Amino acid sequence: MVLIAVVVAFTVAAFRANPDVSPAMRLAVRFGFAALLASMAFGGVMIARGMVEVLTGDPRVAYALAGSLKPAHAVLMHGVLLLPALAWALGDLRVVRLACWFYVGFAALVSGLAVAGITVVGPAAASVLAAGAVTGLGLAAAVAGRFLRRPGSPPRPDPTGPRGAGPAPARRPGSP
Repeated sequence: MVLIAVVVAFTVAAFRANPDVSPAMRLAVRFGFAALLASMAFGGVMIARGMVEVLTGDPRVAYALAGSLKPAHAVLMHGVLLLPALAWALGDLRVVRLACWFYVGFAALVSGLAVAGITVVGPAAASVLAAGAVTGLGLAAAVAGRFLRRPGSPPRPDPTGPRGAGPAPARRPGSP
């Protein structure tokens, strides 16, 4: 229960306005936390379905039923890591927006197949393939980001500021 409360609180915080965060990172974090909430919903359904089968005396069916949802759970869970990493690496709002929508489409496809019970491979292999596909999507977005930059556009600024500058020293109230 604590995990659910923490993730919901983080998701609400991600949707607050913060001018110190780049628009690309803000978008990626919002999509990532929304995907994480969806992943937790799939995880809850997996647990509930599995427990019903275990309590009725058939644990083997529990793993089969719950296991069919593992790909959706895995794809959605990786969004909270993948999308902000892309925003950090690329920094281009157009490319991050494109990657987020591709990710949503891919997650919807995988989730729809999982809910329909359509499995091509076993649950363990499906999870590995889903994680690989999400990684491939991230790499494709990174490559696309390099090609979608406008010719002659300046390189993105370093978010940490000039090299060696470090943070500004703190000033005490009343000091010059």
